[in-house]
Amino acid sequence: MLISDINLPDKNGLDLIREIRSTEKYTDLVILCVSGVYRKDYGAKMAIRAGADDFISKSFQPPELTERIDKLLKK
Repeated sequence: MLISDINLPDKNGLDLIREIRSTEKYTDLVILCVSGVYRKDYGAKMAIRAGADDFISKSFQPPELTERIDKLLKK
């Protein structure tokens, strides 16, 4: 599983997700995308289009993150 922010220091997180999805070696990797900037609907759509399996805003509570991770890993 990869948990990636949209805003990375040297790269756009969405570009990173696209690169990973284009690499055959990582096609089964589960990706959860996060963002600290409030962009819930827009960010979620962009992350899913880029290849993420789910999206969560950084204002989440720890139990919500755990629930999302558990759900993704059970797929």
